[in-house]
Amino acid sequence: MLEGVKYLCIPAADSPSQNLTRHFKESIKFIHECRLRGEGCLVHCLAGVSRSVTLVIAYIMTVTDFGWEDALHTVRAGRSCANPNLGFQRQLQEFEKHEVHEVTVLQGLGRYAAHPGKVPVFPHTPGSMEVEVGEAHRGHLVQGHLT
Repeated sequence: MLEGVKYLCIPAADSPSQNLTRHFKESIKFIHECRLRGEGCLVHCLAGVSRSVTLVIAYIMTVTDFGWEDALHTVRAGRSCANPNLGFQRQLQEFEKHEVHEVTVLQGLGRYAAHPGKVPVFPHTPGSMEVEVGEAHRGHLVQGHLT
């Protein structure tokens, strides 16, 4: 662990049976707080294809009007190999249908709350979401930001 870096480590397997939804609220809050402070946020897993992508998609859904498929296309614009496994895709569909509004309201995110009037754009442009996908640390999904 690096000094001066805050971490949120989520033990999660890249398996269709893994319940990643239970980590959505905590992850979304962590990413959003980084953005509100104007800090970068690194979201990564072993391959940067499924677990980390799923959490970034859930975040994008809470701060935009994007459904899960539009959010996935947004991520793929900057990370073409992004491909949540089928179980995670189903979880994102359920999140879109039943929970995204609840998370948005309960956490006070509001659409475009971090940067009013701006939609996250990939690859990085001024005012865009600063999220990168990289390699894992001991097989866990790890998110961190510099303080």
